[in-house]
Amino acid sequence: MEAISLKKIISIVEYGKYSLPILNYVMGILDKKSHLNLYIELLKAKWKNKHNIALKYANIIISTTTTILKELTRFEKIKILIILDKKEYAKKEYFYLKKKFFCYSRVC
Repeated sequence: MEAISLKKIISIVEYGKYSLPILNYVMGILDKKSHLNLYIELLKAKWKNKHNIALKYANIIISTTTTILKELTRFEKIKILIILDKKEYAKKEYFYLKKKFFCYSRVC
């Protein structure tokens, strides 16, 4: 079977929680400990309003990966922190991403 790429997952999750059946299938294909699997778990927890669990997944992904998935997870983390009324932490993450993307567009 063809490998599942991050790009394909992103195009699937654009449909939000309606993509859950497809993501459940994809999770069966992926390695249980893969970062992509953790990202899907984060999304599922967020869609079920289990924000503390989603935040736990976000922190694991951010601390253990160096791929673009890390930055996508930071965006999800900001959303979760705002929902949990932890706006100062969300602001910190926002400024981190803003600085990082500014550096991507220029040589820092």
